[in-house]
Amino acid sequence: MSNYSVEGLLQKISSLSDEELQWDYLNDLKCTQPAASMMALLDKDLALRVVRLALQYDDYNVRECAAKALGEAKSAAAILPLIRLLVYASPSRNNCLAAPASEYRFAESALDKIISSATVFSIPPLIKLLKHENPYLRCSAASLLGKTKSELAASKLISLLDSEDEAVRLSAASALGEIKSSAAIPGLIKLFDSEKNDVRVDVLLAILKIKSSAVIPKLISLLEDEDFYVRATAAEALGKIKSQVAIEKLISLLEDEDYYVQATAAQALGKIKSSCAIGKLISLLDSEHPSVRFSAASALLSIKSESTIPILISLLNSEDSSVLSSVASTLGDMKSELAIPGLIKLLYSEKSDVRESAANALMKIQSETVIVHLIQLLKNREFLQAKNGEYGCIALNALEAVLKHLGYYKADLV
Repeated sequence: MSNYSVEGLLQKISSLSDEELQWDYLNDLKCTQPAASMMALLDKDLALRVVRLALQYDDYNVRECAAKALGEAKSAAAILPLIRLLVYASPSRNNCLAAPASEYRFAESALDKIISSATVFSIPPLIKLLKHENPYLRCSAASLLGKTKSELAASKLISLLDSEDEAVRLSAASALGEIKSSAAIPGLIKLFDSEKNDVRVDVLLAILKIKSSAVIPKLISLLEDEDFYVRATAAEALGKIKSQVAIEKLISLLEDEDYYVQATAAQALGKIKSSCAIGKLISLLDSEHPSVRFSAASALLSIKSESTIPILISLLNSEDSSVLSSVASTLGDMKSELAIPGLIKLLYSEKSDVRESAANALMKIQSETVIVHLIQLLKNREFLQAKNGEYGCIALNALEAVLKHLGYYKADLV
């Protein structure tokens, strides 16, 4: 650094004009002492003044540093200077596929940080930016408006769904999904129907974020789409919405040619808790695809119908520890005494999570039949000594919990 030191600047800064500060001092600070490093040493107003001036400086290192500092300050006063930098640093509108300059990314990141604490002040200038001739800037403005979660921006973003630029259309769709604007659903559905296969899923994901019953008819129609991923995504969404009217179509997807679609449809039916699907789900337990078998088993667990108990008990013979734990937990929730022998067997499992799930299930069933089985098990010396007594300890804890619940006093049973 030349004749000027940071200490000297800090003492004189409040009396300097903008021109003196910018040209006499930032020139010396641009390499060895970037403007942002002074933020912690100045009061907020003075610090913002320094970095706003730095944004106008010729050296891009200073501008980048200033953008970062403004983002950390999270002040509404920084919004317009940062938008000006965004416009200045944006790629040429004739070369919008070029990667943005690093300072563009700094400015965009800084605005992202400020929006969360200054939403009201950020919306008008960003809406204005939506009309800029450079589609790169329109994309950034749309993305940032989506993060405001403000319905005020929704109508302007909806108009961008008809843009000639694909990237702008998709940015607007994504933003409307973040805002969860139900008013955007007709426009988003129209956009989905008009887009190419490779971008339709992006539009569909935006539609799904809105989580409105208004999308159900469209989602049901997409269960027959030629794209397997669209079918699966629609099935997943209908499951999250818990749409009863979609059950029949979802059951038909359990026979889809694509195993991913089958698995997703099974998961959706589990979330809807459709007892109508039990028969088809049981048939999927023999699928050659592990993900399909697991999804079908998980769906049966979620449905928790008395008619599923024999099937769930049979799943206690699975070799998959995650399936065993889930089945044990569900049978415990259903307080099925028919499951007690199978759950007792799981107390011998080498997997600690399986043993714990079985013990917890037995505690939930809370019947005298459980007491009888556990006492019999605790009389087995080999079981008591297994795993340095771990098996016996977990069984004894389960027995004590059931005894306490049923009102028995604790006795020395072993």
